[in-house]
Amino acid sequence: MKAAIKRLDFTLSSPKDLARAILEKIVSIYVAMRNGMARFGDKITPQEAMKSPIPEDKQKVLKKKFKVRRVKTEDPDRQTRLDHLYWIIRDHKLDEHSLKRAQKCIVTYDLVAIGKSEEAFLKAIRRDQKRCTLTYFFGILNNIQNDIDVARYEDYCHERYYYQGMLDRQREKKDKASQTTTVENLAGLSHSWT
Repeated sequence: MKAAIKRLDFTLSSPKDLARAILEKIVSIYVAMRNGMARFGDKITPQEAMKSPIPEDKQKVLKKKFKVRRVKTEDPDRQTRLDHLYWIIRDHKLDEHSLKRAQKCIVTYDLVAIGKSEEAFLKAIRRDQKRCTLTYFFGILNNIQNDIDVARYEDYCHERYYYQGMLDRQREKKDKASQTTTVENLAGLSHSWT
């Protein structure tokens, strides 16, 4: 600890300078201690790890990982979705306390769903201004996205399995099941004859 702290030299000219000097010293102590101790599960300290060369195969893996990450962030539709989100926040003066989470969530929705939910959101807040929250917008967006997904799945079923033929086969099975004689049907017939 003594080696990490070294000398304490603070200028007492103003409270602001003193606070800055103390914060800088705390950060330097943290960095020195952090780089001097091995992380959990590691055998070497971060300082030693920075000095050692990285193997070529690890470099290739890291480059590939960063390329994939860059492709994800450079997606033009992703930026369009984020622009829709920023417009909603800016235009309606919404609180931005959950902006990071909203940015991560909105890129998973379709542009069609985002457009429809904007329209529904505008209608809803015209009726009741209390609904003008980011949470309410994402609730609408989630419902519309679910409706779109269900419609797509039904379309897929229609194309893949010939939906009408499937319904006809189910109807035929129900008709056959209702036409078969059961003990209750026979008992009902014998009572009606007497």
